[in-house]
Amino acid sequence: MKAPGDSLADAFARHQKGDLAAADRIYRKVIRTQPGNADALYLLGMLCLDDGRVRDAVRHLKKAVAIAGKAGRQVDPGWRLALGTALQRAGDGVAALGEYEEVLRMDPTSVDATFCRATVLQDLGRGGEAIGAYETVLKHDPKHAAAANNLGVIYRDGGNPAAALAAFQQAVAADPGYREALFNLGQAYMDAGLTADALPLLRRAAATGPFDPVLEEKLFSCLTQLNLIDEAESRAETLLKEQPDEPLLICQLGVARQTRGDGAGARARFRQALAINAAVAPAHLGLAEISGEAGNAALIEEVKRLISEDSAASEGKVALHFALGRHYAARGEHEKSLSAYTLANRIKREALMARGHRYDRDKVTRRVNMLIERFDRDTLEKSSISGSELPVFIVGMPRSGTTLTEQILASHPRIFGAGELAFIGRTAAELRRRFGYPEKTVPPAVLARIGVSYIEPLTRLGQGSLRVTDKLPANFMQIGLITTLFPKARIIHCRRDPMDTCLSCFTQNFGAAGLVWSTDFGDLAHEYCEYRRLMAHWRSILPPGRMLEIDYEETVADLEGQARRLIEFLGLEWDDACLRFYEAKSTVITASKTQVRRKLYSSSVGRWKRYGDAVKPLIEALARCGCGPDADRA
Repeated sequence: MKAPGDSLADAFARHQKGDLAAADRIYRKVIRTQPGNADALYLLGMLCLDDGRVRDAVRHLKKAVAIAGKAGRQVDPGWRLALGTALQRAGDGVAALGEYEEVLRMDPTSVDATFCRATVLQDLGRGGEAIGAYETVLKHDPKHAAAANNLGVIYRDGGNPAAALAAFQQAVAADPGYREALFNLGQAYMDAGLTADALPLLRRAAATGPFDPVLEEKLFSCLTQLNLIDEAESRAETLLKEQPDEPLLICQLGVARQTRGDGAGARARFRQALAINAAVAPAHLGLAEISGEAGNAALIEEVKRLISEDSAASEGKVALHFALGRHYAARGEHEKSLSAYTLANRIKREALMARGHRYDRDKVTRRVNMLIERFDRDTLEKSSISGSELPVFIVGMPRSGTTLTEQILASHPRIFGAGELAFIGRTAAELRRRFGYPEKTVPPAVLARIGVSYIEPLTRLGQGSLRVTDKLPANFMQIGLITTLFPKARIIHCRRDPMDTCLSCFTQNFGAAGLVWSTDFGDLAHEYCEYRRLMAHWRSILPPGRMLEIDYEETVADLEGQARRLIEFLGLEWDDACLRFYEAKSTVITASKTQVRRKLYSSSVGRWKRYGDAVKPLIEALARCGCGPDADRA
């Protein structure tokens, strides 16, 4: 017969090999013959913890600690850490905290106990104390990836995105394969508008573990924002072979079809997703954007029912309210439509602000003031970094006709539409960090390298095209930098009625956290007025022939005339294909993906007037800075 010590060694060996059932039997046999064997109780408790039986783990570990103490043994700190872990998993955070603090009384330098204490403080909502504990861990062990990641979560949830980003970066640097940290850093980059930087992180996170719908949704969004529709669609199709009834993946295929102009295919996929799960909010939003489905009474009732259940996460609620707004608009019920959009934006705004994404009007005004002060006519006329005429920058407010303009141009055989590229904005941020741009001058050699690093990939994208368009609307902030880098590059400024522009932004569910201003009429008006003020400055200092300004309303009224202006401005021969932009096979990933697939229509001109008194707050906000409905277009 084996001695108890031999039996425990045998059981522990089986435990380590994963044969939990056999180890469990031996541990219990020892305990039946020796009820006071603290070691056997501890090992059984650890096995229960490994097996997910946390309450049994708590019971056995408590007993082991108590028996060891009564026997006069020095209780191993690891036993108390294990008991604390079991208590924490069982939901008794206060008791777990007591165990961790007991270990720290025994050994104040214990990094493990300090980390465990930080995690339970975080669970208990005592974030400030948890931050201090995590910082202590990282002071002793800068490569403690879990501490850095958890610290980032506290900063993110506490509304400090910059500190969160730094913490997540530290976590990934410490452990490049840490899935949760990869996802968190990818999401933080996307929130900061650095989508291209987020992509490799999210790809790695997806490759390090099983299917995770939250991760896949973020990765799909990242791919589509970067216009990598082929990869997004291929990934969804591959995953569907393993998860054939996953509505999220089916819905993603619907979005991919929509970006390619395949309305029928998109409709079929969205309907398929809803047949599996009627609560898939993105499918409802997708259908609400498709002609023939928008305004469907049955869909409206289903969306209203889902909203009333109040079970969806904030992103789902936002999508459902936006879908309801689209449906009501399609039925001509404009007051109901605006009410739904207002609720959607309120929920979205609260969620963004909770993560630290606020629109700082004073900061935006100071930034515009600095650009106006920094760039003058003399500064721009002296620029001579690059002589390339390849890039064409299409700028303006979102929803001002930038996508339509690019589609018209991209229909020309010698022009490639690259979509919204983040290079210029990322470059400006990097120059701010390294050189204090725009207040301070950037060395010409640095600017020259930047110019080359933009033109080379643009040339590959264009595949022999004479012009390549970059239509990120927010590049209106960077016209000074653009002109410095590329003195011969052409700039197209898309303009639209202020009320129509702002209302269209308000009714669009933008994905970028940086567009939080679009969720509030007051912030919208401020952003629009600062944009208008800065564009007036660029107009006054740009060399003649550098910028063409084109009005959405005039394009609608005279497509051929305005299209010819565009092509002439780019120095190319006219091609009638530009009038058939809606037949283009290119993907469209922006908010205008459905509109640009149709022949030009005038129903969106003066759209704001349909909403009556409901838009008075926007009228008043715009009027305060001279951009109301009666203002001129200058």
